[in-house]
Amino acid sequence: MSSHPCSNCGREFATPEHLASHKSSYCSMGSLLFKTRQASSILSDKRKRQKLLRSQYLSIGNSDTLSSLPHKNDVVAECCAAAPAMMSPCETGAQVGVQEPDVNESQERLTTTMIIEPAPVADTQVQGNTNAQLQENPLPETDAPIALRRGRRTKGAYRTQDYHPEAYAANIPVQFGPHLQGTLASRNAFRASLPKPTFHEGPANTFGLRRRYYGPSIPTHDPEEGITLEDLYDSVSHNELSNAISTPSYGPFPNLNSFELGEWFINAGSQLSVASLQQLVSLTQKPGFVEDVGATNWQKALKRLGSDEGASSNSLGDEDNDQWIDDDGWNVTPVSITVPIAKVMETQTVGSLYHRNIVSIVRDKVSSSPDMQHFHYDPFEVLWQPNPNAPPMRVHSELYNSEAFMKAHHEIQDSPPPPGCKRPRVVVGLMFWSDETHLTSFSSQRLWPCYMFFGNESKYRRCKPSSNLCHHIAYFEKPCDEFKEFVTSKFQGRLPPKSFLAHCKMEMFHAQWEIILDDELLDAIKNGIVIMCQDGIERRFYIRIFTYSADYPEKVLIATIRNLGDCPCPRCLVKKEQLDQLGTAADLLIRETNTRRDDDARRKLVEDAISKICTQGVALSGKTVDDLLKPQSLQPVMNAFSKRLRLAKFDIFSALTVDLLHEFELGVWKALFTHLLRILEASQKHDVLIHELDKRYRLVPAFGKTIRRFSLNVSEMKKKAARDYEDLLQCAIPVFDQLLPNEKHSHAIVSILYKCAKWHALAKLRMHTDATLQLLDAETVELGTEFRSFIDAVCSEIQTKELAIEVAARQRREQRKLLKEAKQTAKDGDATDAQKTASLGGDVGPPVPNDVSTMPNKGSNEGGKPPQKPMPGIVKPLTAKLVTLNIRTPKFHFLGDYSRMIRTFGTSDSYSTESGELLHRYPKKWYNRSSKRNVRKEIARHERKIARMRAIRQQINKAKKTKGNEIDEQKTAARNPDIHHYIGINQNCPISTLPLSQSFPDDTPGLDPLGKDFMMDLRNHVMPRLKDALIERCRASGYSWAEQGDPVALDPSRVSFKDYRFFSHKIMRVKYTTYDIRRDEDVIHVDSDMCNIILHNPQHHDDPGTHPYLYARILGIYHAFVSYSGEIAPDVYNISPIRVEFLRVRWYNLEDDDPSSPVPFDRLSFPPIHSPDAVSFIEPEAVVRAAHIIPRFSLGRTHQDGKGQSQMAGDGADWKEYYVNQFVDRDMFMRYQVGMAVGHLPRHIPKYPLKQYSSRQASHLPTTEPPPDHDSCAQDKASHVVDDGREETDGEETDDEETDDEETDDEEMGNKADIELNEIDIVMFGH
Repeated sequence: MSSHPCSNCGREFATPEHLASHKSSYCSMGSLLFKTRQASSILSDKRKRQKLLRSQYLSIGNSDTLSSLPHKNDVVAECCAAAPAMMSPCETGAQVGVQEPDVNESQERLTTTMIIEPAPVADTQVQGNTNAQLQENPLPETDAPIALRRGRRTKGAYRTQDYHPEAYAANIPVQFGPHLQGTLASRNAFRASLPKPTFHEGPANTFGLRRRYYGPSIPTHDPEEGITLEDLYDSVSHNELSNAISTPSYGPFPNLNSFELGEWFINAGSQLSVASLQQLVSLTQKPGFVEDVGATNWQKALKRLGSDEGASSNSLGDEDNDQWIDDDGWNVTPVSITVPIAKVMETQTVGSLYHRNIVSIVRDKVSSSPDMQHFHYDPFEVLWQPNPNAPPMRVHSELYNSEAFMKAHHEIQDSPPPPGCKRPRVVVGLMFWSDETHLTSFSSQRLWPCYMFFGNESKYRRCKPSSNLCHHIAYFEKPCDEFKEFVTSKFQGRLPPKSFLAHCKMEMFHAQWEIILDDELLDAIKNGIVIMCQDGIERRFYIRIFTYSADYPEKVLIATIRNLGDCPCPRCLVKKEQLDQLGTAADLLIRETNTRRDDDARRKLVEDAISKICTQGVALSGKTVDDLLKPQSLQPVMNAFSKRLRLAKFDIFSALTVDLLHEFELGVWKALFTHLLRILEASQKHDVLIHELDKRYRLVPAFGKTIRRFSLNVSEMKKKAARDYEDLLQCAIPVFDQLLPNEKHSHAIVSILYKCAKWHALAKLRMHTDATLQLLDAETVELGTEFRSFIDAVCSEIQTKELAIEVAARQRREQRKLLKEAKQTAKDGDATDAQKTASLGGDVGPPVPNDVSTMPNKGSNEGGKPPQKPMPGIVKPLTAKLVTLNIRTPKFHFLGDYSRMIRTFGTSDSYSTESGELLHRYPKKWYNRSSKRNVRKEIARHERKIARMRAIRQQINKAKKTKGNEIDEQKTAARNPDIHHYIGINQNCPISTLPLSQSFPDDTPGLDPLGKDFMMDLRNHVMPRLKDALIERCRASGYSWAEQGDPVALDPSRVSFKDYRFFSHKIMRVKYTTYDIRRDEDVIHVDSDMCNIILHNPQHHDDPGTHPYLYARILGIYHAFVSYSGEIAPDVYNISPIRVEFLRVRWYNLEDDDPSSPVPFDRLSFPPIHSPDAVSFIEPEAVVRAAHIIPRFSLGRTHQDGKGQSQMAGDGADWKEYYVNQFVDRDMFMRYQVGMAVGHLPRHIPKYPLKQYSSRQASHLPTTEPPPDHDSCAQDKASHVVDDGREETDGEETDDEETDDEETDDEEMGNKADIELNEIDIVMFGH
């Protein structure tokens, strides 16, 4: 049956009429907002909904098979994407970006020429004229399919096409040819000399997302290339604990058992659980547990674990010099400020700062953190193009996709590099968060931490506290008690005014930030820091500060403005009386034109005010200072960010981000909810509506982990966090619906609740597009209008009073205020008042009932008793005041900044204060483990204990992952005698083909001679092996031409590598049959002494006079998934990749016999590194076994200075000649006794050439031998070991055990006719 695919979305239809109807209606290319409203109107109309269901049924059918057909666009896109990658440089020309092929034209050609065709679906065939008639005249209800009729409907009729999440598609190179660049230095030098194109775009994935890079080339480091579906899975129910294996270092602990017990002690907390008890029981059951932990000096080990002195702590008698400590620990620096006291400037030490060095944290992060594989060195834009006929739109999500990060990246790349530096330059994005918190609920102990995140990491990992990606950089302090006593003594024993104490707090805060912003950090911002990354590339990192998240009181400190002053916004100069004009034209104009800027004019005002205070002795809050600073609500404090980062052009005002948690959930929405409770209380007596509200909320069902069961009385608002108010908003509309007797007021309440819920949902999205941001802009305007209309239509008509909880809170505030006054009076010598104040039981007054206005006054004349004078510190019962909804607040004004902030820094969840609030749980937990004396010191020490414990655990887990599993894999392979060789299946060491495909002139300085033709040689080697596999596939598919020989000459330049990479290994196991008919193996390890191999000489089979063996040194062990992007036969393609294993070897030349030498050993030497036969690729099946090759020491080395010509070959350590040790074992000895070893039968000789022979070695070969056939190759064997996903080890692992199985070489190779391709080695390209 013929199908008619849609050129826009790829769906297939039975008739052209269905396709035309689909294009005109459901696949129209209108705007996204229009389609959203159109879909809403269709779903609201029952008749339109029925027609939609019928048209979908007629267009896609009701068959399961049809829905599972592969999407042809996927195959076409892969084939077309590979085609331009194989173009020669002359074909690509000077293209700036990759020119995309015509997908529609390629699809029309390839739709009928693929080898694998989907079978026709019989049960979906419908006559064309019948379909046309049905499409024009919808079926009546009785004639419609059962699944579309009203009433019960079968489950199978409603199927959803489910797409799994995936990472971005692999990057496509700008130029792709069979060339190779040289060493890293030469590559970077040549790349720096190239003109910089505008941008490079990668291909789109299934969801239509693609990346855009700005720079001279697509980066070779892609942190997202190894992302799997499990990495995108947010559920925590599947996590399992793994047992770690032993590792050489356990920090201050002598053994594994002691470390695990210490880890349990550190992480257990002050309150143990059943799980902690079970974990302890499991630890005690390990072998040798008692002996190991009994010999541990626990006090010494834990002291060293939290030490801040690093290697200097060896005074404890350590022999390892604390080399396991790889951080600088915490620093303690005294803080001094200068303040005016009695018209004299006094400099006093007001406390100390516990802080860490930011540059040191960056160095540790880049060089040793195990999370650097997820660190984005190069930012990129994400584009979404749902309509191919419309331009793509921007996607806003991560900080490294944002405009601010891209702008910083452009500035760094466009600026001249430091003299002589050719290293890649990277922006390190820092994100700060700070807030003061109570450590316990019933004490006055507080902590003021400052956290730091790296914006180069994904927010989905960064915002999880369990990911441990937060860095504690400082614990701030407020002015100490000693300073307060000093100030009190200067004020003749009286407490200074609040404005003075607030000024001292702000001065101290910025003095502490001046310590954190040290000279080393400023140099890293200006000149960058050079760090060797974990991928072996040295980069220069430039530190940039992007965001600072805090609540409003903290923002006032950071911005050095007045709290709730005339211009209370830290980002613009809006007046207090204009705060309620959200969404109006005047409000938008103020945000654009009157933004706060850290410019010279602002600094001049602050400096002039400070100068007048210092020289003229004017008051801090006097008229002189107010005239200068009050119009902009500034404070006479020099901002630390402005002072230290002025030359870096950093503006602290633009870095202060929005805060959805405090500004809306605990701000605007909480205020609105509170006023709605006042309206309910005022609308009907005896709290009838309040009780009905509580009842409705209690009946709201829970929904997973999103909506929890509400408490008994939500109207009391006791101990509610931000997520509780969020739940109240999400469920508010059904609860408030028709709750008020007044229909007009009820309608207005539901309307404003809907606007709040919609705005909140848009502002909290974790991924925005340009379309959704336009929707957010529109909703912000409507939200401001709705609030003002609600106040005019509802609040003005209902007289509301304070709730009982509000009166009680005001009562407590007054009580605390009077108590402070009473204490001050006591200090002034009023002993009587002091005694009365001391007799008070606490700072909280007597409980206030709901109706406080009806309470009798304790001072009234009751029972005939004379009135008594109220005691100091006792507040009379307060009455409820008349209140209304107040939107003239900074938090309401901040709602207009969300859209702009998302465009600048990404979505709001990336810098929300919610992340910092979640991190407060750790200092509170550590506080319970402290002695409660020096809180900041003990918490800082405990933070280092946790961090170092975590680092040791990561090393143990890494050893388990990279060595434990790989050792198991190697042991499994070692026990298998039925294979010729084994190369690991892991993909831990990928090598990108993109930098290896660029062409450089031969005279490029530092160009590696072995790298010039790397990809060309590799394609020439892989091509014959891939060709035989493709012909075998076609033969199995029934193509007759496959039996007639070679249909077309395949082009090696069309060989492509899946995801543009191949994978390196360190170990290869080679099995062989010994002379005594036993089975043994050699473990060949790259970069070790066991890297030389023996191969059969292909010429020895025809000319026994030639030498039977060839010798080579292995430079690399690789595997790759390769495919062919061209035609196999006319109009026949097959792009499914095949796993291919290959070795890169450096050949030895066999020297002529030396008649004067009494030793008949084979003598070898390396050919010149520039000769064409120095290096080549071979198949692993050609290896006979490892060879023991010893230098001929008497002749010395080739390069006396140890500097060779090729870094890839490592020829700096070459000797002039080598001996082949024939006596290394008995089997090796018998291999040189040709024809005498029972187990050494003739081996299969590969048909494709192993190498081009040198002139010396060619003297042993017949001169009339025709050249080898390059177009034929042995079948790709299917006898590879298929393991269970384990990985190989980089360390050498041998197995000396012999097996009892006997097998000849003929049995090992098997019958050629029986060789088949392994289906496991065939995977879909790009999946």
